[in-house]
Amino acid sequence: MYDKDSPFGPRRSSLSQGGLARDEIASAILSLALPPDSIVTEAALTKRFALSLAATRAALARLAEQGWASAEARRGWRILPVTGRHLSDLTLARRTLEPTLRDARPNRDQMRELEIQGRIYNSLLHLHDPDATEKLIWQELRLRLALAGLMPQPRMRAWLMETWQMCARADLYLHRRLGFAIPPTPMADLLHALRQDAPIEMLAALSIGAEAFAARAGRTQAHSDALIGDTYAVSAGPGLGCTATSDYTTKRRPTPPAIVTTDRREP
Repeated sequence: MYDKDSPFGPRRSSLSQGGLARDEIASAILSLALPPDSIVTEAALTKRFALSLAATRAALARLAEQGWASAEARRGWRILPVTGRHLSDLTLARRTLEPTLRDARPNRDQMRELEIQGRIYNSLLHLHDPDATEKLIWQELRLRLALAGLMPQPRMRAWLMETWQMCARADLYLHRRLGFAIPPTPMADLLHALRQDAPIEMLAALSIGAEAFAARAGRTQAHSDALIGDTYAVSAGPGLGCTATSDYTTKRRPTPPAIVTTDRREP
């Protein structure tokens, strides 16, 4: 059962039931607690996250609009799988969206927040523990989300955030399932370019991460709809209500950043 008193979850007093349900389920998808290509039921998720059925249903419908899940007739909801085709789509999305940051101009507070996140990221580069790669994935995502926040256009901002979130999830999956190395992005160079108002240098630093992701995508089943990695159906634990997972979902892992679900219908 989901621990609603956990200090790591969203505060219920500050979120609507629908918003809370969306954030909880989305974060579980991002962290692979709900594994790619698994089938989840509304009843099981309602119990796991201590939500109302109506809020859970609304959350799943909203996540389906954003591409994180899809309805399966008489079965439940299928979590977005990690396939070669999906990775290719993400590669194209990054190459299309990231150049739009050329006009990003952070104000003083935004630059301060980026530098704080950058210092945390740099401190993790020399961390020697089994979860170092995953901590770097999550911290890089936090930094990227702060960077995407510089975009004034709400639709472009939402698309870029969602693309980076899906890339972080895919990298986590490829690292856990296939043992892929996830090299760090030169975030120090990126932040330096932002401070110097040098958009070409900033985009060059971003492109290193994008092309490294493209290389990882190229090592997989590049135009396949098959789930990457072998999977098998097992019980996912009390109340989880999903199949097609493996033991990597049950180990203690670094806490991912809260998933951003900016509403694309925002004017």
